Amino acid sequence: MKKLMMAAVALICMTMTSVALTACGGDDSNDSPRTHSYALTFEMSSYSYIGDVDATETVITWANSILSAYESALGVSSETFTLNGTQSECDKKVQDACKKAEATVATIKGGSGTVTVRNITANKTVYTYQVQP
Repeated sequence: MKKLMMAAVALICMTMTSVALTACGGDDSNDSPRTHSYALTFEMSSYSYIGDVDATETVITWANSILSAYESALGVSSETFTLNGTQSECDKKVQDACKKAEATVATIKGGSGTVTVRNITANKTVYTYQVQP
């Protein structure tokens, strides 16, 4: 009987500890400050070849120019980057910076494609832009 009582007390203590730790756990809401990871991608759908001898190099240069315009506007140096703050603050920073890059990208002629920025942390797309020839 004594062993049964000890087991019951241990079970009650474990349950209470589990409930207390769960209740006092971190805030998992989207608007709590944290580090958010993002991915910038460009998917080319077409390119206009106009007498290019080395078309492959031209296409790569064109696609890199588009990515560079976005990286510059975002103030980052790679296609994956992080921002600190709430999800809504970080997503807004990305959207505002990307809107500024659109003017530069519109002057880069060559083809068409889609620029996308994804909030990897939240698993959602925060920005999409269709590049036109």
